[in-house]
Amino acid sequence: MKKIREKINANAYDLVMNGVEIGGGSIRIHDREKQEKMFRTLGMSKEQYEKQFAFILNAFEYGAPPHGGIALGLDRLASMTLANEESIRDYIAFPKNNSGRDMMMDSPSTISEEQLKELGIKLDPK
Repeated sequence: MKKIREKINANAYDLVMNGVEIGGGSIRIHDREKQEKMFRTLGMSKEQYEKQFAFILNAFEYGAPPHGGIALGLDRLASMTLANEESIRDYIAFPKNNSGRDMMMDSPSTISEEQLKELGIKLDPK
């Protein structure tokens, strides 16, 4: 697995002002075969990634163009400054709806027992 990770690269970028990261982004994977290979590298089964990410994998079948962007994180920059922190990475990066839910990724959602075990998390059934 380590050798595979050493070969992975990304088209990613950060915007830095006076040594402080104020934003970042990347060009996302836009090829179904590459995305499926990444999921397999992460240890996901075909059933897992099809269930969780079918929406984007199916879009790739129609020739989804390269897509990406940059998030300036002005809200996170303000929060970081007000809290006297050194990094915007301590603040939420992706917007949620008013219920705190990411509708595109269906998150938060139920995770498997295998994922809980991998993370060393035990749920209290109370």
